[in-house]
Amino acid sequence: MSPRPPLEASRVLCIAPHWVGDSLFFLPAVDALRRRFSGAAFGLLAKPGIVALLKDSGRFDRVHPLPSGAGRWARFHAHWALRKEKYDLAVVFPDSFSSAFAAALSGARVRAGRSCEGRGLLLSSGLRLPRRRRDRHVVDEYLELAEACGAAAVGEERDPAFTPSEAGAREFRESLKARPAGDGPLVGLCPTSAYGPAKQWPPERWSALARALKSRGFAPIFFCAPDEKKKVESIAAAAGGLAVLAPTLAGLAAGLKACETVVANDSGPLHLAAAVGARCLGLYGPVDPAWSGPRSPRARSLYLDLDCSPCHARVCPLKHQDCLRRISVERVLAALEEAAEG
Repeated sequence: MSPRPPLEASRVLCIAPHWVGDSLFFLPAVDALRRRFSGAAFGLLAKPGIVALLKDSGRFDRVHPLPSGAGRWARFHAHWALRKEKYDLAVVFPDSFSSAFAAALSGARVRAGRSCEGRGLLLSSGLRLPRRRRDRHVVDEYLELAEACGAAAVGEERDPAFTPSEAGAREFRESLKARPAGDGPLVGLCPTSAYGPAKQWPPERWSALARALKSRGFAPIFFCAPDEKKKVESIAAAAGGLAVLAPTLAGLAAGLKACETVVANDSGPLHLAAAVGARCLGLYGPVDPAWSGPRSPRARSLYLDLDCSPCHARVCPLKHQDCLRRISVERVLAALEEAAEG
């Protein structure tokens, strides 16, 4: 059988993952594709929040937000409208059937993705990769898609990198003026996880950690999404009425970069902190950080590796959440000291 000829494309559509963390994990693959197709125009198809975060990253010439809350017909129409962009190649990073269907509707001549969820016929022959495994990092799984298109990455190119926008920096400065964090180096605390309660360190531990950090001369500040603010304000109140900021993703990126250290659950803010180069510590329970830990030389993870882990559940199936409850405040503080010395 003769080898497949080199793939050529002048217009490339990247269909982004739906979670914030995964949308950062796929950036090394996008960067590899941009190097491989250096003269091509790149488009991004993603949820509105992901588009807002990545549109000024310098990676995409066109952005196409998915219709927010729209029905099937509206999504069908939006994907069909992509035909006018004349994309040659669509790289489908999510594993959902709808994502591969969007690539087919876009009219892209070549479509690369994973052959799962019954979507193999929607992808191009030779570019249908097998189902993802959980014995290697998500970044490497996404890079495999880029490699199938002839794009490779090595060394530090395999770590997500993101530069906060100037608009995000202005937003964070204004937010901090309105709600000062106090004196001392900023420590960002991110106590939520959109995935579900199984990934969330107990609220009382976050309050205790904040109090301990403040007693050591730091200025803890809580970050969360706008719809999580009421919940996080109760955690901050128990810590002594500390500041809570609920910025846009652009403002969050700038805020995390301004912090001396960031502590977070396994969540989008953790991976955003790692991508902007902040020193950060991730608290892991139902998911093994070997698969989805923060990818940065300045990032560390705490993971107990209990017999019941990893379960990948949104809610603890055993009703005890020992994988996170057994992580003490003292252990987190010790890990932060080790990170600062490293």
